[in-house]
Amino acid sequence: MLQASKNSNTIQTTILNGTGFSMQVVESIAGVAEEWDNILEGNNTLLSSAYLMALELYPPFGMAFRYLVLRDLQGCGVGVAYFQIQHFNAANSLNEADDKKSPWLIGSLQKYVKDIVARNVVFNTFVFGNLLLTGENAFYFRKNIMPDDQIINLMTAAAESLQQTLNSAGIQCNVCLIKDFKAIEPNQTRNLLSEKNFHEFCVQPCMIMSIQDEWLSFDDYLGSLHSKYRVRAKRAFKKRQELSCRELGQDEILLYRNQIHDLYMNVAQNAGFNTVNLHVGYFYGLKKYLGEKFQLFAYFRGNVIKAFYTIIHNGHELEAHFLGYDKQENAISQIYLNSLFDIIQHAIEGRVSQINFSRTALEIKSSVGAIPLDMYCYMKHRSHIPNKFIKPIIDYLNPDFDWQPRRPFK
Repeated sequence: MLQASKNSNTIQTTILNGTGFSMQVVESIAGVAEEWDNILEGNNTLLSSAYLMALELYPPFGMAFRYLVLRDLQGCGVGVAYFQIQHFNAANSLNEADDKKSPWLIGSLQKYVKDIVARNVVFNTFVFGNLLLTGENAFYFRKNIMPDDQIINLMTAAAESLQQTLNSAGIQCNVCLIKDFKAIEPNQTRNLLSEKNFHEFCVQPCMIMSIQDEWLSFDDYLGSLHSKYRVRAKRAFKKRQELSCRELGQDEILLYRNQIHDLYMNVAQNAGFNTVNLHVGYFYGLKKYLGEKFQLFAYFRGNVIKAFYTIIHNGHELEAHFLGYDKQENAISQIYLNSLFDIIQHAIEGRVSQINFSRTALEIKSSVGAIPLDMYCYMKHRSHIPNKFIKPIIDYLNPDFDWQPRRPFK
């Protein structure tokens, strides 16, 4: 039985006028865990009460949570929705590398101006979804309850109601971020949110890799690659021969938590844009609450941990979660590339249909077989005039990622 980490009492129960539904909002998943999972029906590990409890107990600094249960007027739960409240400071999130394409003076001036803008973009963000994940992890409704357009209308109404409650309680959350929606046309979701004055934007695409039915082993995958990519893979395997790799159990994750966090920060601080930094106990929490659905694998040189990667088993999909590595060791042993190959092997042996490689490092993920899928986000300020400036600010601060898609398969 999940234990609440904080007050899990209901903070709001509201009849949503004209919808035939009521919503209950709590501050801790423990307050609604059993009903939440019953509604979810095992369909998304990343929305399960176990995952959400791990994140709630070991959150990024300054992050708070709200959990919403939708019920019909007979009191039967029909849907759940997940919200995060996060203080956002663009200057702290923007980690841009030097622009090698621009002359030094122009590049420096551009960075100077962008830094000035970023320092003035500071606000609490009301996030409908999860800043730690890439994918549609904001809500779930029982099948055939209502059409998609009605669900979006209901969810935006619920989000607005909850924002008003937070503002009345002194928690100013005037900016709402909705993430992520797949870019599939025709898409009623995109049109509906645009009509509600949400600004659409797309950051880096999500890299998805399909696992082919004929790949019965990792060797089958290697055999499907063009010669130059197969040679590249074998060269990477050779470079890691002096390293050992093994899965860490719950106690070992706790033991190595500081080293693991340092390795994670090596990668996070090098990302173009990073909205949150993980709690040092986050991976321990995932192992404690998700059990076998979460795995952390570590690379060792002797007795020293040099890198790690994590995966989450989510039904037919394998989630490539956070990783970290020593930069010098990565240059020597090609740890990052090897970790991608290891994850592919896990997926083949686990007979899943696809891997969600998330965002970042697009080109190297493309080189092992992942393809880009645009994921759209939406942002809105509750006041009309500030809302006009949301889109140009996003466009200006959004890092430019230039990459070349690869085609590694025969």
